[in-house]
Amino acid sequence: MVMGLIILAIFAMTLFFEFGRKAFERIGLPAWGAFIVLLAFAIGIIVPVIPFGGAFNMNVGGFIMPMLAMFALLYVIIRAKNVWRGFAAMLAVIAISTALLLIMPLDGMGWQVLTAFVIGVISSSIAYLVTMNSAASVFAVTGGVAFGDLIYCLIDRFAMNGGVFTLGTAVVYNSIFVAAFIALAIAEAAIYMSKSGRGRLNKRASDFETANDDVFDDDSDGFDDELF
Repeated sequence: MVMGLIILAIFAMTLFFEFGRKAFERIGLPAWGAFIVLLAFAIGIIVPVIPFGGAFNMNVGGFIMPMLAMFALLYVIIRAKNVWRGFAAMLAVIAISTALLLIMPLDGMGWQVLTAFVIGVISSSIAYLVTMNSAASVFAVTGGVAFGDLIYCLIDRFAMNGGVFTLGTAVVYNSIFVAAFIALAIAEAAIYMSKSGRGRLNKRASDFETANDDVFDDDSDGFDDELF
């Protein structure tokens, strides 16, 4: 819970800066909308796990809220015509999340934090490489990690330990927050480098044109001197 709240606090702090507000605007959220979403996730983390008959538990902040966010982002990427890349990236994130949850140990706070960071970093990187879009990559990691957790719980319940079926544990929502943060950061960095590269290219083109004009003027003067 603590790690998730810290990450949400970092998200909230970025709203005080232009790059943070622009990052949220690229996924269809103005600053006030982003604050409401972050507050809703924070409340969802604090809400106790919802039990169903003792054999099935569901976490509001780790499963219900990510599902709502995923469907909201689905509308955004449909409008932007990035839906196929979004789903392709989600399938990749599902595979990555399921595999890492099965491979990495989840006993102890240290391992849980490490697992969340590993899932978040790898998932966000793959999602952005596939989509090359901030909204589609956040859609992919939000839904992908949640569905990966669902598959992991099914495997754990019926093929491994047979423990309590719990959706949206701390590892899962921490992974989602880390992945979403890194995906937005990668997208903003890519946009900045693209604009910076275009700016340098335009400056070089302008300098080249200026140099050619100077050479032309010098040649014209020399040509006139030779004739007269």
